[in-house]
Formats: sequence, structure tokens, C-alpha cells
Amino acid sequence: MNNSELSAEIARRLPQFSRRDIHEVLEVLTELCYAELRKYDGEIHLTGIGKLYTETHLVKVGGVMRDVLRNKHGKRAPETLLRQTVRFRAADALRAELNKEEGYEQEYHNE
Repeated sequence: MNNSELSAEIARRLPQFSRRDIHEVLEVLTELCYAELRKYDGEIHLTGIGKLYTETHLVKVGGVMRDVLRNKHGKRAPETLLRQTVRFRAADALRAELNKEEGYEQEYHNE
């Protein structure tokens, strides 16, 4: 589902709001999510959906990356870099909903 489809579905369910208003709310939501995830170890908890979060790691520079940095920065090339990774952890409620296929959940737990 893309942004337009999401706006249309919300507008269908909440007819008192225009698609344009809903689209603006989604734009603000996106901006807020970006701001939070830019933070060191930022987290966004969406009830019933899960947690979107960032992990920040210190990575030792080596190989090709070391060569690129030395060419660009010379002797001042950093020996380590911070790498930020975005992760998602589904909420238990979402996992349960996704596993509702008949027999799947039971079969999975019996192994």
C-alpha cells in the first residue's frame, strides 16, 4: 500500500476529513518519524504494529573503504565510522494476526 492508497482508504473510513487533510497528516507523520529515527538509537512504537528503531554501531574501516577515505581525506582519514541501521520488530498482536492461517500457528508451535 502506498501513500495515495493509504490516504484514500483513510478518507473512505473517515469521510469527515478530506484526502488532502489526510495526506498532510501523513506528511507530518513521516517528518516526525524521520526526526526520531535520525536520533542515536531512535525508536517509534506503533501500538499493535510494532517498533521501528535504529541501531548505531561503530565500524572499523578497512579494505576498499579505507582506501576511498584515505584518497579523500589523506592522513586525516577516520579509522572508524558510525553506521546506523533501521530495524523493525513486529508486535505480538501483528505476529498473531499474520499467523492466523488455519493450522499454521499450531503446526509451528508443535515442532
